[in-house]
Amino acid sequence: MTDNQKSLDEYYDEIKTLIELNSNAHDNPQEIQFLKWALDTLQELGDIEDYELIDDGRDVADRWRVDAFSSESEENQIKTGMLGIIISLYDQNDSKENLTKTELDKFLKKLQKFVSNALTKEIDDIFELGGGSHNLATKIRQVSQVESPNLRFYIISNRPLSSRINELDKIKVDSLEVETHIWDLNRFYQIDLAGNERVDTDVDLTDYPISALKASKPGSNIDIYLGVVQGSTLYKIFDKWGSRLLEQNVRSFLGAARAANKGMRETIKNAPEKFIAFNNGISAIADEIEFKDSNITKMKNFQIVNGGQTSATVYRMGKEKNALDNVYVQMKLVIVKEDKTEDQSDKSDLLMKISRFSNTQSTVANSDFFSHHDYHRRMHDFSRRFLAPAKLNEPFQTYWYYERIRKQYDNESNLMKPTEKKAFLKINPKKQMFTKTELGKFIITFACLPHVVCKGGEYNFKEFQKITMALWDNNESDVNQIYFENTIAKAIIWNNLFEHLRYSKTLNITSPSKIGTYAISLLVDKLNQSGKELNFKKVWQIQDIPKNLLSLLVKICHDVHRIATDVNRPVENVDSYLKSQKAWDKVKELNIEDINSISDLFLSNAEKTKDIKDGRKDQKLTNILEIEILIKKIAPAEWDLVKQFLVDNNEETPKKLGLIDAAIISPEKLTEKQCKLIYDEIYQEFQDLKN
Repeated sequence: MTDNQKSLDEYYDEIKTLIELNSNAHDNPQEIQFLKWALDTLQELGDIEDYELIDDGRDVADRWRVDAFSSESEENQIKTGMLGIIISLYDQNDSKENLTKTELDKFLKKLQKFVSNALTKEIDDIFELGGGSHNLATKIRQVSQVESPNLRFYIISNRPLSSRINELDKIKVDSLEVETHIWDLNRFYQIDLAGNERVDTDVDLTDYPISALKASKPGSNIDIYLGVVQGSTLYKIFDKWGSRLLEQNVRSFLGAARAANKGMRETIKNAPEKFIAFNNGISAIADEIEFKDSNITKMKNFQIVNGGQTSATVYRMGKEKNALDNVYVQMKLVIVKEDKTEDQSDKSDLLMKISRFSNTQSTVANSDFFSHHDYHRRMHDFSRRFLAPAKLNEPFQTYWYYERIRKQYDNESNLMKPTEKKAFLKINPKKQMFTKTELGKFIITFACLPHVVCKGGEYNFKEFQKITMALWDNNESDVNQIYFENTIAKAIIWNNLFEHLRYSKTLNITSPSKIGTYAISLLVDKLNQSGKELNFKKVWQIQDIPKNLLSLLVKICHDVHRIATDVNRPVENVDSYLKSQKAWDKVKELNIEDINSISDLFLSNAEKTKDIKDGRKDQKLTNILEIEILIKKIAPAEWDLVKQFLVDNNEETPKKLGLIDAAIISPEKLTEKQCKLIYDEIYQEFQDLKN
């Protein structure tokens, strides 16, 4: 441990403080807040695609218990057979205590009992219809009937696993074999120490080496190898490490509907020997390799930077029992030598260039680089610039903090002195921090696609990309201050409705987040049909959901809930039904009789036209001013780096170099037009790679 590296005890205290803060902010029990935090971490690491918490997962007699389960699309769950069943133990003691073998066995037995009940008893007799436990039991039965079920027990705790536990017993429930995954304090600690990077993906290829040739000269700061990977080998690697291999890959898996992926699937099925001829292969990086007799036998921290589609398609085809022995994939492997780079940023810049410039296998839309897109940067900037109005009985204004990068909020506050941190948390309350995933949920709910929101994970995020990219490409000035304030108003409506449904003692709503999403989408859909629109400015001004709007939405929730839990619904599982177009089509048949009860919240056509015009005008002026300020304040040393960037990429021209010289010698004399030209044609690409 380095001198400035936190200890395990310090990390335990840090987690406790974080959970307590989040619990108070969201009015959640600490145990639930810890579970959400832990599952969000697993989701970001790629261990689970999505998850659902279970409110009714505890047996009165304490014979069985479940707290959550992993959630995938029904199609993926059937194809892969993967289902994670989750239980958690959160300790609030002042000092950490070990998770013992006795406690571990007790939790595992509770999970086994639940699975056994799901497989052998009448589900409707022991679990409440429409409840989380009933939904999970139904999924267990579905998974048990696939060819290769992959049932996993997750034990999640802020306790460190006892060092005396060296091996876990194999578990079998009826005829199902179960994997056990322990996520204890030590494991989360190691992830935290790694920052935003994953634990090293060290691949041992001793039993199935990759044939390769070295394609770089001695003395270079990088080594390059060209190899051929058998499909079955790629499948084995991906089966063990999953999406952790794609940490440096800017392109998410785009799904089997894309033409390139359909083509790959068809080739693997019908002409596997031609796959290498039709496919561009993968580009990868590693810190070190073992290379002997033209074979790669080990790779340290192996990452696929281009070819995520290829890798995921080969893996899925293998999961579907397609033969991969005659499938071969070409691979370019780059080893970046740490000791020969000038500093650590050189490696990051190089990795970004490899990732960006090698993404040519299929047409790469801007959405494939969505995490780095200016849409997110602008929303991030707005969230730091625009104070929200003070709430009723609160004497100060606050920010809505947009977390564009994972752990940004915590990292920023943890670097502060105690007095600074207290001031930061006061004007940036945890309850008003939102992530990209949450932003997508708000946007897609109000775009009237509740079934997509209910699918969660990659499905909702893809739709979010699609809608926001279309908005940006049509007129980026529409992403302005008014857009930001309206988006926050949508967040206020969604969050307040969900909290009301979840914590109300008089309501009994199954899957409150999904039902609430449907209710909001239905209201917006009906308003759209009648040519009306909510005046989000009024919600932004009071920083709360108006009482008449909340009352109407709760009434709609009851109607949606009745449809969702109707015994004659076409899909047995309630959660699965709510993810379908059929459910949304059925809900849209509902009428909202007292829609005029919120007439005071309607936006007039004149106000709408004025908002669009003013918002665009202000944003265009802001864009020009920001570019001019940025270009004129760049230091000469930075311009030298820009020149080198142009040279490295063969993009230097007399015109570009002349503009840079003018910016160095007399930046104050640059015109508005020249500043915009420098930014658009020179500096923007350099800045993208640098950031």
